[in-house]
Amino acid sequence: MAAGAYRAGLADFSGVDGSAAFVAGNAGVELTGIRGEALGGTFAGSAAIKVTSVTRGRRHEHAVEERGTAALSFENLDVQRIESAFPHNREFQVHFRGRASGTVGAEWTGTPGNALAEVAMAITPPAATAPGEVPVRAAVRGTYNGRTGGVNLQQFEMSTPSSDVRANGTLQSRASLHVTVSTSNVPELRAALADVGIDVVLPADVHGRLSFVGDVLGTALDPQINGHVMATDFDYLQEFTARGLLMQPAPAPAAPIPVHWDRITADLQYSSRAVSLRNATLQDGSGRVALNGSAGLEAGHVVPQSAIDGQARIENESAEHLATLIGMHYRYGGLLSGSLRLAGTAGNPAGAGSLHLEKAAFGREPVSIAADFAIREHEILFTNLTAARGAAQISGAFSWNLLSSAFSFKLTGAVANVGAIPELQNPRVSVAGKLAFTAQGSGTPAAPDINGNVHITNLVLNGESVGDFDAEMASRAGTMHVTASTTAPTAQLSIRGDVQLRGDLPAELTIAFPRLDFDPLLRAYLRGRLTGHSLAAGVAQLSGPLRSPEKLLLTANVDQFSVSVEKLNLRNASPLRFRVSKQTLVVDQFHITGSDTDFTATGSAALNGTGALNLSANGTIDLALVQTLDPNFTSAGRVTVSLRAQGTMAHPLLGGQVDVASASVSYSDLPNGLSAVNGTLRFNQNRLVIEKLTGQSGGGALTLGGYIAYSSGFSFAITGRAEAMRLRYPPGVSSIANVDLRWTGTPAASTVTGEVLVTRFTVSPQFDFTTYLERSVRPISQLDVSSALSNIRLDVHVASAPALQVSTSLAKLSGDLDLRLRGTVADPAVLGRVNILRGTVFFNGTNYQLQRGDITFANPATIQPVLNLEFTTRIAGYDINLSLDGPVERLHTMYRSDPPLPTTDIISLLAFRQCPTSAEFTCSPSAIEQAENYNPSVNPSFSETASNQILGEALNATLSNRVQRLFGISRVKISPEIATVIGNPSARITVEQQVSNNVTITYVTDVAQATQQVIQVEYNVNRNISIVAIRDQFGVLSFDVRLRHRKR
Repeated sequence: MAAGAYRAGLADFSGVDGSAAFVAGNAGVELTGIRGEALGGTFAGSAAIKVTSVTRGRRHEHAVEERGTAALSFENLDVQRIESAFPHNREFQVHFRGRASGTVGAEWTGTPGNALAEVAMAITPPAATAPGEVPVRAAVRGTYNGRTGGVNLQQFEMSTPSSDVRANGTLQSRASLHVTVSTSNVPELRAALADVGIDVVLPADVHGRLSFVGDVLGTALDPQINGHVMATDFDYLQEFTARGLLMQPAPAPAAPIPVHWDRITADLQYSSRAVSLRNATLQDGSGRVALNGSAGLEAGHVVPQSAIDGQARIENESAEHLATLIGMHYRYGGLLSGSLRLAGTAGNPAGAGSLHLEKAAFGREPVSIAADFAIREHEILFTNLTAARGAAQISGAFSWNLLSSAFSFKLTGAVANVGAIPELQNPRVSVAGKLAFTAQGSGTPAAPDINGNVHITNLVLNGESVGDFDAEMASRAGTMHVTASTTAPTAQLSIRGDVQLRGDLPAELTIAFPRLDFDPLLRAYLRGRLTGHSLAAGVAQLSGPLRSPEKLLLTANVDQFSVSVEKLNLRNASPLRFRVSKQTLVVDQFHITGSDTDFTATGSAALNGTGALNLSANGTIDLALVQTLDPNFTSAGRVTVSLRAQGTMAHPLLGGQVDVASASVSYSDLPNGLSAVNGTLRFNQNRLVIEKLTGQSGGGALTLGGYIAYSSGFSFAITGRAEAMRLRYPPGVSSIANVDLRWTGTPAASTVTGEVLVTRFTVSPQFDFTTYLERSVRPISQLDVSSALSNIRLDVHVASAPALQVSTSLAKLSGDLDLRLRGTVADPAVLGRVNILRGTVFFNGTNYQLQRGDITFANPATIQPVLNLEFTTRIAGYDINLSLDGPVERLHTMYRSDPPLPTTDIISLLAFRQCPTSAEFTCSPSAIEQAENYNPSVNPSFSETASNQILGEALNATLSNRVQRLFGISRVKISPEIATVIGNPSARITVEQQVSNNVTITYVTDVAQATQQVIQVEYNVNRNISIVAIRDQFGVLSFDVRLRHRKR
């Protein structure tokens, strides 16, 4: 036979090639040498049927009997082709690969249907598989009895890389199999079982491992399963929905809802008549559910009449997780613990239990709820119900009918301090008071009957008592009547009206406020700048569905309105009338007057951002209003506004103009403000253009230009030019400059660019340069990044006029600078260089001549000056050279002298202006120095000299600046304890006045001896020649001509 085919039942074998020798006769048929190829492998065997005559029965009747035998072996049959030979629904696209070999032997008497067959087969996997193919290994050994139709399965083992199945037992009219299954790939296992005609449907998607160990008994139509099941990382497929309190009604989903679990273990018993779970445990994270229960079945399904009995214990399980499991939509989170005992029928269960919910997310604070509950006659009854949320406590009872949705409840609650409620906490508004309420009701959601009252004792807003607040709600025939009122004389407010308890809750409410002092709310935004009381009186009507705020209609008439802020009194000139309808604000009448203020507005504006905008505003506004809104501002002046607004709130189109007259404004964090501001700003559709705006800043004339855009966010581009503007920044430093700047960007990120030309620079005597440098290099973490000035970046070029003069209390310098100001206004950085051409520095009673100097700023992150300075001075006949190099925090100092002295002697000479002992033959102090340090005592100790010098410097630092400012002299020095001619200690005062750069007059006197006076006039002809006229303490007048010559 070539390319033959064989069909039997569902089997379809095609492409079979085979041959055999046969002998046929009256004695039977014998097939020998059966060989062939099929299913990708080979087969071989033999068969024989022998016919014999036998005698049966008492009558010894003769009959013909057939006896048959068959033996067949096969090798390397392709598993893939075997699968194809048995067509079935390929739900799972799994391709098994392997080769099957084995033997089949059979004997029968009569017909082959009575055969007794033995089968042994083994499947070996291939050495390698392609992607998507699954290698399989299997071993099968068993017998089949054709007379009884039973199978004795002695061995069944099948394994893949992900699954392992083992079974043994009997299969006949009532099966008895012991089965072990373990897999980490459920679709693969289901495909393998489908190949042998077993279709397994699971109510879960298992992503982890699934295992079963147990027995399968009964028949194929009525199986009985007893065993232990375990699964990890699986999604239970929920296919039904329910309703409940705090759960939104959910329609039947189009697809099953997955409920994830980490692990389940259970002892399972199942038949078509009953199912039971014992020792079942479900785990999800830290949560755990323990179950024991049973249910009656009809044809394998639960019906309303099915008897149920079970109990459950829940520990720290997600409430949302469990709600989804039983078909409820719950979105408030929390961990649930509790117990349940259930009996009755599936259609009418009865039971009882308790629950405890923790960390539920109702608002900003977690809520804990505890209750006992009972289930009977389709109703859930909650008793001993308690709920706690921060300072709030609620207790009561509640019931819900699962069939009719009828409910009833009775609740009482209290809040020790309403200010502790997170939703009422506000950095601007503080609230205090004690709240208590009661509520009870019954009915259905469509026709509820609810009554209750709320009482707040001693309600306080921002420290001001509002009195008590009472509200009552009473419903009848589906209508709730609401009344509420306050008791404080300064806060008279009442609310009356009706709310229909159906649909979207249609309401008609009247809000009357015959006298309402809103100072507490104003203080929240004006930060205590109120200088009088505020008052509002009027009435408002609210109507429409409360569940649809966009459909509400609000009409308000304010007959009286007044407020006093920072001596600015505002009041209404006529009743204020406005209404809100369909999310549109309509201003019918708005007229406010006050100090230099007269403002009117009319029109409408859609509040949803997309509707039409049609507003007009005209009047005069006092700019003092600005400082009431932000205490960092100081403002004055008058603004006249003529404004028309069209378009939408999201994209307004503005027209009109703003005229500014005699305005001034300053900000506390900025060194300069604006004054005498006059000009016109014009609205041009989506931007405010500065047509002309002039003023003064720092005493200089200022001209402003540019625009402010507000179409797509808020942005601006403002230019400013100023001549001879004085800038006092940092404090203690004053500079006069010509400025040309441009400020562009948004409030969140802007940049200042331009040029600054410094024409004059002075430093006050009180300026502490060291402290300023220390603050400028502080770490970034210490800076106030929340300041608005941190959002303003700098890119400004700062230059100076040629030979800029710089004057301080210690120095007179001239030079030039070329700097680039970077960073932000709150944290500036400087790059560039300062060149010092010449100058004089006075320090510790000594004049230093600056020979060369420059200061470099190279750190782009902060202000870090690097000094390179060289000074010279002459003390006691010594020419001293002092060099300073490096950054201020790591300054390197070098000392040199002519004639040469050790560094310690040079420092001593600079500090005490006294000749060191190592240079007593070369030191030649001037008469003034001799007078200041004159002491007839023999060899004063170093401690005496040092202590006198320190005390003198302390007195000088305290008095020198004040005396200098009072009399206009250059230097005052006090020597506190100098011995006199008669040996008593006394004090000397030195007064020095520098008449010009090269003429200095010095006067020294003894406090105790007025006759001991020294007067010196020094004239420096040039660097090497000086003439000194001296009248010493002994009355001797002399002249010195000093020539300085250095030999190399």
